[in-house]
Amino acid sequence: MSTSPTPPATPTPTRPQAERPASALNARALVNVGIFAAIYFVILFLTALIGFISPPLHLAGILVGTLVNATVVILFMARTPHMFAMTLLGTVVGGAMVLLGQFWATVVVAALCGLAADLILRAGRHASRPHVWVAYGVFQFWTIAPLLPVVLGSTAFFERIEKRQGHDYRMLMEQVFTPTNLILFQVVVCLVGIGAAWMAMRVIDRHFARAGLL
Repeated sequence: MSTSPTPPATPTPTRPQAERPASALNARALVNVGIFAAIYFVILFLTALIGFISPPLHLAGILVGTLVNATVVILFMARTPHMFAMTLLGTVVGGAMVLLGQFWATVVVAALCGLAADLILRAGRHASRPHVWVAYGVFQFWTIAPLLPVVLGSTAFFERIEKRQGHDYRMLMEQVFTPTNLILFQVVVCLVGIGAAWMAMRVIDRHFARAGLL
């Protein structure tokens, strides 16, 4: 009596398929870019409004925006695990800033910071939490771009500020917004971004993942 050979068992994958980043952006990813870029930009705009009160509050607004937008970007990373997704997000946000009159290089810097974030996420296969935290911190470095004229020593930037906000505002801004201060501040923004991403991931685990939204 003959018996048929037992087929070999299918090997169990070592990593969940959902954790493997897709190689190319698809239509759903592009829709996500549009939605999350809009949410990110609205939060960025609202938190920047406090900067009209005084120059130090302008810097505080960047930090608040970094804290609040952490959840938005971490959700975007989770729902859009594609290479170049962060690059495109940075390009859209930076482009919107340029259209509103910010320094033209903002779109370039934002796209490059997005690309750096993409490479970090890819190194962690979109599954490593530390890579996600660092990717967000690096991405937020783009927020220095609208202030690059200060770093480059442009007086036209402060002349434009004086026309909008007045002489006293300009004088205080020149004292606070020195190239050294801005570079040091941007390092702080990146570190705050890493911490904010860690907190955002805890919020997502508690409220979104358990609810089955991811």
